[in-house]
Amino acid sequence: MMCPQLLLHFYQTAQPVSIAARWCDTLPVLSYKPASDAQTALRWGMQHFAQRRFDKALKNFEAALQTYTRDQNLVGVGKSLNGLSAVYLEAQEYERSLAYSQASVSVLEDTGTPEDLALAVYQLGVSHLQLANLSEAEYYLDQALTRYNALGDVLNENRVVLHLGLLYAQRQEFMFALACYESVLDDLLKFPFQETQALVLEVLSLILRLSEATGHTTLETAPSKKLVEYYSDKGYAANIAEIFQQLGKFHESQTRYGLAFECYAHALQTIPPVQLA
Repeated sequence: MMCPQLLLHFYQTAQPVSIAARWCDTLPVLSYKPASDAQTALRWGMQHFAQRRFDKALKNFEAALQTYTRDQNLVGVGKSLNGLSAVYLEAQEYERSLAYSQASVSVLEDTGTPEDLALAVYQLGVSHLQLANLSEAEYYLDQALTRYNALGDVLNENRVVLHLGLLYAQRQEFMFALACYESVLDDLLKFPFQETQALVLEVLSLILRLSEATGHTTLETAPSKKLVEYYSDKGYAANIAEIFQQLGKFHESQTRYGLAFECYAHALQTIPPVQLA
């Protein structure tokens, strides 16, 4: 089962900064210069991570960790460890990501920063999932879900639920996996499409893979139909068509030609008629 691209949240002192939604709108504008303090290094690490410059992000998170450790700033240490964990998740170095997440959870437990701790627990669950430690993954993902629910962070709740769906799919508990994906789809309808477009792509991809695994590869029977119709009625038909085109290209690159054909066909059906003229 394919793991979706991780959509992780980093948190600064005052408020969360989302990679998935408006990262560049919330980060301060910085002119490039060598990091002069831990906070600057941490912010540069976040910015480089958002731009997928992972080598530079790694160096800045390491610099921030060194300074925060020297200053005995536990919150800063936890934030830096979360950043390092995220970089190693992207690099698919899951053992190292796991180690940094475990350290972050230990550091942040008594700091009174629930957003940072929720992220650390979430990434710990994802690391265990990638290492096929399914019992540990379920435990920490459940904990992350509880924490994000308490914070009222619905979008991050949905990201956790997607990973729980992946976990159930790995166990071949396909009905539970489908229930997770349906739950996320229902929640996505409550948000502006611009804020959830990346998650829409992830959910549709996961539903397609689940359909493939169970032998039900007809897209029309998937719960995604409700979401497609809803957003098409809201004027986002072209965006939905683009998502299906992306999915088609991915499945074609993986030689899953049946799924690719389904995606391309659905993209054509979704494009507004005026664009076909």
